[in-house]
Amino acid sequence: MTSSAGGGGNWPFERVVGEPSSSAAVGRAGQPPERPVAPAGFTGPTTPEHASGGTAASHGIGGRPSGPGGGRPARRRPPLWLLVVVGLVVVGGVVAAILLLTNREAPAAEVLEAETVTLPVPTPTVEPIAREGGTAFQQAIPSTVLDHVVKEIVEHDALLLAGAVEGWKFTYTDGAQDVVLYAGQFRDAATAEAAFDQVLAANPLPTPAEGGEEPAEPTEPAEPTEGATATPTTEPAPEPEQGVVEVDGQQVGRFLFLPREDGTASLWWTNTTVLLQLDGAAADVRDLYAAFPL
Repeated sequence: MTSSAGGGGNWPFERVVGEPSSSAAVGRAGQPPERPVAPAGFTGPTTPEHASGGTAASHGIGGRPSGPGGGRPARRRPPLWLLVVVGLVVVGGVVAAILLLTNREAPAAEVLEAETVTLPVPTPTVEPIAREGGTAFQQAIPSTVLDHVVKEIVEHDALLLAGAVEGWKFTYTDGAQDVVLYAGQFRDAATAEAAFDQVLAANPLPTPAEGGEEPAEPTEPAEPTEGATATPTTEPAPEPEQGVVEVDGQQVGRFLFLPREDGTASLWWTNTTVLLQLDGAAADVRDLYAAFPL
């Protein structure tokens, strides 16, 4: 079946493209031209602007709103209150960080362990005398004690009269001044202790006076033994002292330390069957007693 309007084609399935005829312009049999049919799903313009063709002009290409001058649309700025809130949050975080750092507890100071300083042991600057022969007791007396060395050995009769089996006098020196040692060997410990009791009786210790007064001076101060020397000192003389002698925690004897106002001192002590006495400067006597092996 052919179109009545002419121009060829199979109407209504096809339309012949070409110059429209007068009949095609007005439709069939003088009817008004047909309106184009919109594709399915397209509703067409629904507002006067759309109907009048103003859509493209007011919304730009593709129907998107255009910015000033027809360009891209201007980006919308956030509201002022939002900027204020963000600023306050940032400032608060900075302040909190500063407070955290400043309030952090300081690390505890390192406690250093106490360091013990040990002074070197004094050594002699002079040589001791040569010692040949002698008894076992005499050889047991050292030739060197700290910085003092033996420069002379002689027999001491006073110890023999006190009941000693043998008695010796050793003179020690540091090259400047002397310290004298008297050493007696007794038959047994009881005899040595009896001799020490005689020393205590001859050199009584001062006892505190009643009423809180100063201690009384010794009634009979001991005189320095012959051969002892001392260096005068302006320091107060040490106090007399009496006690026990211990070896490895066991009591082996007693001692008596008796200083004098001129800076000299005497120190007696027993060790089982031995009675010894040091005479000299108070400081040297104490040092030699502490280092003496017997």
